[in-house]
Amino acid sequence: MRRPKEIIVLVVLLAAAMVFVLWYVIDRRARMRAESAPPVAGTPGLPPPAPAAGSGPRPLPGRTPSAGPVPSMPAGDLSSGPVPSRPGDQPMTGPVPPSGATEEPVPLGGANERKTIDFSGGKAVVKDSPEDRAAIDAAVKDIREATAAVTFEARPKAPPPKSD
Repeated sequence: MRRPKEIIVLVVLLAAAMVFVLWYVIDRRARMRAESAPPVAGTPGLPPPAPAAGSGPRPLPGRTPSAGPVPSMPAGDLSSGPVPSRPGDQPMTGPVPPSGATEEPVPLGGANERKTIDFSGGKAVVKDSPEDRAAIDAAVKDIREATAAVTFEARPKAPPPKSD
């Protein structure tokens, strides 16, 4: 008699977990839709629109602010376009260059063979200094020394099956 009770308890727990996951997914999708849709001012049932970026927290009544409101970070990706810096300022262009101003990729091999491509500044810069050439030569020498004794033997071929 104990087995059926355990099975019923496990089925109830499984159903509860499934209901919770379903509720969570529906709630999360509703929140994502609400965040992506622009709020319409004055619509009943909707909360008031969020304060503009840079408005920051307001001081408590009776206290004087030392340097004004604290600027807040704009929501979303910083490289998505115009970002207002302070309330009342004109939007500035974000750090991403316009789509027509992208660089051509650096071709590998050919004229750039045995040269260093430096990405530390955010752009691909081909360098060919004596220090870089010495480092490349040392690395090639180390690779050749490490692989000098490595050999791979071919697997013996199986004889073809006899068809009689």
